[in-house]
Parts: sequence; C-alpha cells; structure tokens
Amino acid sequence: MSNVARSESIPSDVITEDESGVPEDHQPVGVMHRMKRFLPKSNFSRHVIMLAGGTAFAQAVVILTSPILTRLYRPEDFGVVGVYTSLLTILLTISSFQYELAIPLPVEEEKAVNILALTIAILFGSTLVLIMAYFIWGNAFLASINAPALKPYFWLLPLGLFGGGLYKILNYWALRHKAFSEISRTRVNRSVGQIFSQLGIIFLVKGPLGLFIGQLINQAGGCGTLGMLLLRRNRSTFSFISFVGMGKMAVRYRNFPLLNTWSALANAAGSQVPNILLASLFGNYVLGLYSVSLRIMFMPLDLIGQATGQVFFSRLREAHTKGHLPMMTWKVFLYLVTLSAGIFGLLASSGDVLFGMVFGSHWYMAGRYGQWLAPWSFLCFISLPLNNLVFILERQRDNMYFQIVLMLSRIGAIYFGARLFHGPNHTIQLFSALSALFWLLYLCWLMRISGNSVRVTLEIILRESLLTLLLVLPILTIRLLHGPIWLLLFGIVLSASMIILRIQHQIKSLGSP
Repeated sequence: MSNVARSESIPSDVITEDESGVPEDHQPVGVMHRMKRFLPKSNFSRHVIMLAGGTAFAQAVVILTSPILTRLYRPEDFGVVGVYTSLLTILLTISSFQYELAIPLPVEEEKAVNILALTIAILFGSTLVLIMAYFIWGNAFLASINAPALKPYFWLLPLGLFGGGLYKILNYWALRHKAFSEISRTRVNRSVGQIFSQLGIIFLVKGPLGLFIGQLINQAGGCGTLGMLLLRRNRSTFSFISFVGMGKMAVRYRNFPLLNTWSALANAAGSQVPNILLASLFGNYVLGLYSVSLRIMFMPLDLIGQATGQVFFSRLREAHTKGHLPMMTWKVFLYLVTLSAGIFGLLASSGDVLFGMVFGSHWYMAGRYGQWLAPWSFLCFISLPLNNLVFILERQRDNMYFQIVLMLSRIGAIYFGARLFHGPNHTIQLFSALSALFWLLYLCWLMRISGNSVRVTLEIILRESLLTLLLVLPILTIRLLHGPIWLLLFGIVLSASMIILRIQHQIKSLGSP
C-alpha cells in the first residue's frame, strides 16, 4: 500500500498489489516472491513474520558469531562498550522528542510528512547540542561516572546519536507505509555490517574499537535503504512541508514531547543507568558479563517481540475505531505468553551451563546473571509490544509516572544493593526481582486500560509458568542430583524439545491475532 489514505478508501480484498505497489501479474518471479507464497494468509502473521524473519537472520548471524567475539574480546571490552551503548540509548530517547511515534497516526499524508520534517530538524539540533556539550563537559562527565576507558571513543557518541535517530525516524515512516520487507532487509544489513566490522577490526587494532564501530553500524545502518525508499515513493509529498505545517503538528502532538519523552527517558534511564552504575561501582569486567547476558536474554524480544509490537502498532488505530481493541490485545497477549514462557524457562534453568559451553568457560558467570534476569526478561517480552496501547489511548501521563517510579526504584536497587551486599551478585538479584515486579504491575495496567481482566491475565501467566516448570523438570532434577554433564545436556535437549512442541501446538490452536 502506498499510503494510509489509499488503504482506507479501497477494500483490502480487492487490492492486488504487494507492499511494493506493483501488480502481482507484473512482478518479477524471484526467490523472495516465491517465498511469500508460503507465508500465512493472515496479514498480521505475514507482517510479523516478514519483520521477524529479517530480525531472525540478523540475530542468527549475531548468535553464530558470538562465541567467536567472546573469545576475541575481553569482558572488559564489552563493559566499556556497554557504558557507551547505555549513554547512546538514553540520548536516543530524547533525540527527536518522541515525535517519530506520531508519524503513523495522521490519516492525511500532508500532516505525516510535516511530522517527518519536524523530527529530522529536532534530531539535527539535538546532535549539535551534544557536540558542543562534548567539547565543554566531556572529560568532566567521564570522570564523574568513573569511565576513563571510554575517553578515546567518546567522539563516536554524536555520530551514533544522529545515525541511530535518523534510522528510528525513517523506520516509523516505513511502518506507516507498511514497507515491512524493506525494514526487514535493513535489519539484516545492519547486523551483518556490525559483525563483519567487529570480526575484522580486532585483527588490525587491539582493544574494543571494533566493538564500537560495529555498534555504530548497527545503530545507523539502514538509513540509506529507508531514505531511498522515502525518495522513491513519497518525494511528491515534500511540497507539503512548511514551517506552519510543522508548527501545527508540533502543537497537535505535543503530548509526545511533554509526556511521552519523559516516560521514555525514565524507562531508558531505568534500564541503562544501572549499567553505568555497575561499571562505576564494580568495574567494566562485571558490566561486560552483565551486558552480554542481557543481550542474550533480550534476544527473543529483539527477534519476535519488537516485530509483533510494530505490526500491532500499525493496526491499533483501526482496531480502536472499530471497537476490537480488547479482543485484539488479548490475542496478542496470549501469542506473546505462549512464545516466551518456555524459552525463558529454559534459560532460567540452564543459562550458566549454556553460556559456559557456547561462549567459553570465563563467561559462565554471565549465564548465572542470565538465570537471575529471566523473570524480568519474560515480563518485558510480553509488556513492551503492548506498550503501544499507551499512545492510541493517550495515557502518556500515567505511563510517565510509572516509568519515573520504575527508574528510581531500579537505580536505587543497584546503589543500595551495592552498599548493603558489597558485591555484584546479590545486587543484580535484587535489581532483577524488583524489575520483574514492576513490569508485572505494568502489564496488568496495560491489560486493564485495553479492556481486559487483570485477574485472568495473572491466571494465564501463573498457568504458563507452572507448565514451564514441568517442562524443565528434567533439567532441575538432574541438577539437584548433581548428575554428570552428559546427562544434564540430555535433559536440556529433552526439555527444549518438549517446549518447542508445546509452542507449535499452542500457536496453531490460538490462530493469528
């Protein structure tokens, strides 16, 4: 579909074009075209699979090369990059004042293109401010967070901010026009570029530079593809751009900077400031273990959760208008719970063993961190895709309050945990437990505002958790009896097989959202 207005004026069952706008009779018969025939007929499932497919390939590249990277780079290298990534993540939430989230919302293309221009202008200004702050306060800031190892690479932060912010903006424009295949392709290119740079640069320059360059490519890669898509399909809409139009859209969607920016900033700070505190209090080695563990634990969210959330977001307005929002939200909730419970149960029961085998014996403790982070990761996997309800229902103010409380509690957990326990292990356990509790409360709130029952939501989560406990019982039994490693591996394979079979059965019985 070329734009939203067109999709509303023409019934979907008479449109005979694919996402590129080319009639099916005139499309070239290639591999991708043949593969599309095997996708589910449901538009929701097709779009999720198209987005998740590109992410799956990209994540497969990351997974396959991670055992090499963890042997080429030290935990300390991952730690210093973790501080950089945390700072960049926080800055990206405010780089365009969250106006990019409004790009898919207007029906009229004239309004949407003015929001696009507004977000790019704000991003450019944010980057200039960061460059000036870097020259004036950069050294003092690094000293204040005890991160002197980041100083040689701090100049990459403005580049990452502009590149990552621009990709985020263009991604929402592509979502507006349902260019899911193009988004999927950029995800593949970003990951491949990241991995090749990280694997190649280490042989030229020792130290974490390769990790930094790879991270930059992962943030900014894909801007060219999505930018060319914008020029090719929507260049004619540029004539609608004006300062007056941008000003009107800034006022119309003012809740995004006034409310959502602060909630997004609080959310980012709540998840990223603890990383900076871990490095400051316990050193880059601990943060390196923690950051790799966190990346692996949140890989299912990157793979499936984000794709589900983006497709869910693209259909929310129509579902809300037609009164289908409660049912659609409930189906997506069941879909997410079914996919994730077994995966995180497997990681919680055997993460330390899997990490030690895959990444090397010195990463065993990262797997132990992953076991402690599993409940939080599980609830985030369910909640974050549903978070888009906040924007459609215009509950940004409530969301902001929640994110601020969550941020303060999580930062407090790291700070006071370090003071109380004098070590990273119990501190991370306290942090994960508190995070899981707050995300469970947040999920219940999302289900309530969507018109669903909180009690039934909790019953579903409890039921799936207990069933998952039964599925990983072979692993727990062997570990309790201190069985040999070969028997433990057999238990892991057995539990994983049962989990996969159950997911397949449940997804088939649920159908598509």
